[in-house]
Amino acid sequence: MVEAVTRFLKMFGSLLSTKTATTSSSPVIVYFHGGGFILLATNSKRFDDHYRRLAKEIPAVVISVNYRLAPENQYPSQYDDGIDMLKFIDSKISTVEHFPACTNLKRCFVTGDSAGENLAHNVAVRANECKFSMLMLLRVVLIQPFFGGEERTQSEEDLNDITPLVSLKRTDWMWKAFWPEGSDRDQSKFVLLY
Repeated sequence: MVEAVTRFLKMFGSLLSTKTATTSSSPVIVYFHGGGFILLATNSKRFDDHYRRLAKEIPAVVISVNYRLAPENQYPSQYDDGIDMLKFIDSKISTVEHFPACTNLKRCFVTGDSAGENLAHNVAVRANECKFSMLMLLRVVLIQPFFGGEERTQSEEDLNDITPLVSLKRTDWMWKAFWPEGSDRDQSKFVLLY
């Protein structure tokens, strides 16, 4: 397993045998961690273990984006960090020490979990406006994204009393820390429209 860390990313890639490295090309998975836009980081043990497992089992090069957190950095800074990371991968990732030469930037997947999947979705939508020379986004993988409008959904109501981690009080607080004053969750960035 190779690992590279910069201020903005943490990268994992399986060490491939010489034979595999010359006959195979590993996809890139750009991963946005969860935490309601306000908690956790790429070096959180939970995510670190997950990235290592993905890199080994797929095999793939997993690049975790160390985006700025709210409330100190509100929307759109997290989305800007995601776009900046894609631009960095497109133009400068090969300068990162230990970057696997067999990585195929034309096989890029964007994902995350919870709020990270919100970022993945919106960064991918914004990436349509970018002109990449090497990078090609193939898919966005969303499993349990953190989206929501002002009107409560049935699943929000159902989950409210089951787990304190995603209580309405807590998620409302996360959204309030994330969006600029005067905004509401009915903006297209917060509600999955596509």
